[in-house]
Amino acid sequence: MNSISDLASLMMANRRQSALRLEANTSGQAATTGIAQDKSKHLQGSTMTLSLFDRKISLLKQQITNTTEASLIFTTAQTTLTSISDGISEISNDLALSSQFESIDDFNRLAEQASTKFITIVNSINTSVASRFLFSGASVDTRPLPDGKELLNALEATITGITDAASLSNALDVWFDDPGGQYQIIHYAGSTSSNLSVPIDNEQTATLALNANSDVVRTTLKALAKTALSSKLTIADDMQQFRLLATDSFTDLVEVNDQVTRQQGAMGLIEENIQDMQNGASSEITRLEQQRQDLIGIEQFSQAARFEALLQQLDVTYRIAARKSETSLVAYLR
Repeated sequence: MNSISDLASLMMANRRQSALRLEANTSGQAATTGIAQDKSKHLQGSTMTLSLFDRKISLLKQQITNTTEASLIFTTAQTTLTSISDGISEISNDLALSSQFESIDDFNRLAEQASTKFITIVNSINTSVASRFLFSGASVDTRPLPDGKELLNALEATITGITDAASLSNALDVWFDDPGGQYQIIHYAGSTSSNLSVPIDNEQTATLALNANSDVVRTTLKALAKTALSSKLTIADDMQQFRLLATDSFTDLVEVNDQVTRQQGAMGLIEENIQDMQNGASSEITRLEQQRQDLIGIEQFSQAARFEALLQQLDVTYRIAARKSETSLVAYLR
C-alpha cells in the first residue's frame, strides 16, 4: 500500500516539477524579451489583430525586397547610360575638331578611337545584374548583343567595296534601322515585344523602357560606326569623304546624347519613386512592429518577480526531492 502511495506521490511531484520548470522558462523569456510567450492566452484567444499585423509586416518586408532588387537594376542601368553619355561626349569633342585635320593619319586615329568606343558601349549594354541582362527587354536570360568586337567585325564585312561616305551611311541605315536589317534580325537577341519590368509592390511595377534595340542605342552605335569604319573604305586619300563621315557622326551623336540625357532623367524619377516606396515601407514596418509590441507586450518587472517566485518554488521541490534521492542541484535542474 505504501509503495502505491509513494509512486503516486512521485508522479504528482514530477508533474508539478515539470509544470514549474515550463512556467519558469516562459516567465524568464517574457521577462527578458518583454513579449508574452503564450500570445493566445495573453490576448484571451483573440489573435486576429495579431495575425493582421504579421500579415501586413510580411507584405511590407516583401516590398522592401522587391524595391531593393529594382533599385539595384535601375542603378546599374543608370550607370550604363552614364558611361554611354560620357563616351559620346568624349568622341564628340574629337569629332568637332576633325575639320582641322590635315592628314589621313589623323582620321585613322579618330577611326580607331571610335572603334574602341563602339566596342566599349556594346559591352556595357550587355551588362547583367542579379542574373538578368538589363537591355534585353523581357528576355532577361538572353544577352542582347554579341561581343562588341564581334559586332564591329560583322559590320565591317557588310561594307566591302563601298567607296564613298553617302554609300556607307546608307548601308548603315539599312543595317541598323531596317526591320529586316542584320542588326534587328540577326544580332539583337532580346525581346522585341516587351521591356524588363520589376514588381515593387502588389500593384506596381517599375519598367526599364530601354533595350539594345531602342532607337537611342541603335543611333549611338550607327553614329560611332560611321567614323569607326571610315578607315576601311576604299577611298584612298580622299579627305573630303572622311570629313563628311566625321561631320555626320558628330551631328548624330550630339542629337542622340540629348536622348540619352532624357532617358537618364526618366530613369532617375523611377529611382526616386523606388527609394520613396522603400523608405515608406521601412517606416510603416517600424510603426506596425511597435503596435504589435504594444499588443503582445508585457510588464517585464512583474514577469521578473514571477520568475523569481517560480525559482523559489523549484528550490523547495528540489529540497524535498533531494532528501529522498540525494540528487544534486545541478543534476536536478537538468
